[in-house]
Amino acid sequence: MHFGTAIALARDTPTGALCEAWEVTPEHVASRKSGESPMTLREAGDLAALHGLLLEDILGAAGV
Repeated sequence: MHFGTAIALARDTPTGALCEAWEVTPEHVASRKSGESPMTLREAGDLAALHGLLLEDILGAAGV
């Protein structure tokens, strides 16, 4: 499985948001953002869910 897109999305996501979503430390998030440590399937799923919820909020606010 290729996580390049997920890692790119994680890099563009605030560390604090990922810490909260993944229930981990900023150091843990930094290792995932840098690609130093592999992102787990759970983390990738949580990342997708986080961005899906943000998209729903944006579309809802726009009346779409």
